[in-house]
Amino acid sequence: MQQYYTQIKKEISYYEKSVDIIEINAFELWELEKKIIREYPKHDFLTLKFIEYLKTESQYKYHKAMLKYGILHKNAERISKDMIYKFDFNEISVKDKLISSSFRSFLFYYSAYKTLEDNNFEYLSSVTGMYVLHAYWLNQNVKPIPGYRLDYEVLLHYASELDKTIIKYAFNFFEKDNNSTYKRFEKILQPYLNQKDVVENEEKIPTTDDLIAHNLKGKEVKLSDFKNKIIYVDVWATWCGPCRKEFPYSVSLKNELSKKAQKSIIFLYISIDEDESKWKSTLDKLGLEGEQWISKGGWNSNVVKYFGISSIPRYIIIGKDGQILDPNAPRPSNTQTKFTLEKLAL
Repeated sequence: MQQYYTQIKKEISYYEKSVDIIEINAFELWELEKKIIREYPKHDFLTLKFIEYLKTESQYKYHKAMLKYGILHKNAERISKDMIYKFDFNEISVKDKLISSSFRSFLFYYSAYKTLEDNNFEYLSSVTGMYVLHAYWLNQNVKPIPGYRLDYEVLLHYASELDKTIIKYAFNFFEKDNNSTYKRFEKILQPYLNQKDVVENEEKIPTTDDLIAHNLKGKEVKLSDFKNKIIYVDVWATWCGPCRKEFPYSVSLKNELSKKAQKSIIFLYISIDEDESKWKSTLDKLGLEGEQWISKGGWNSNVVKYFGISSIPRYIIIGKDGQILDPNAPRPSNTQTKFTLEKLAL
């Protein structure tokens, strides 16, 4: 069953340049998955509930695809209305669908789309602004869903790019709902609630020799070791879920760069873990290609102090001359990242 289940869980690439291609790919995948479910050799031994789960997983992966593409590419207004699944949040009555990760993900992207639609598809440059709009839309339009807190999921989605104060304010608002769901999200959000406050006007010395870390062999390394190279820095930690969520996009991003860009750009992953052995074992499982460094100390580590980091994941682009070109670069999942790196590699 494992090979069939793996196929059902397969995702599509969101780096395509056209929503029409996304729709075609997603539909073909949906049709293939429906065939796999029908033709599974031991189909008669599967429970009806499990079959419904697989169908839900496959169906909402398709419905989510166009929405996610529009949100990531910031062109949701261009998506044909015929491609948008007409969904009513207030008709949710069956908890069985909530077990599907594709369905839960669909709920996020559909609510994000509706938020933009109600605001004439105006994309705010501020992540805080987008979160506030999204949270407000939920509050005004979606009744509580039994057994599920979409408002928690929305906060978690934005948390890595929100200021600590905003996260605390939003989370304190949830405290009245002191149940097991709240406690689970409290644990997940704890790293963001504990993140280091931004230090204003912190003195920074502009030489890349000042950031010292260690590689997998334990050797001391510096940014200046990468002379005449563009560096795409990814600051992360093994305990950071949003960090790890970006890694598949990072792999795709690197593979989809032109050959010239691949030769010019270094993908540098810097962990702020305290536990070096856990860092190494996690890397073995992830199979990431690129330079792997560790700057131990968590929020007191060298890399955090050097770049003035207050939350992770954090991405930085450094030019061939060693100067920081973008101290808060877009994530690998943002399609703009590829175009930015390709342009720098010219």
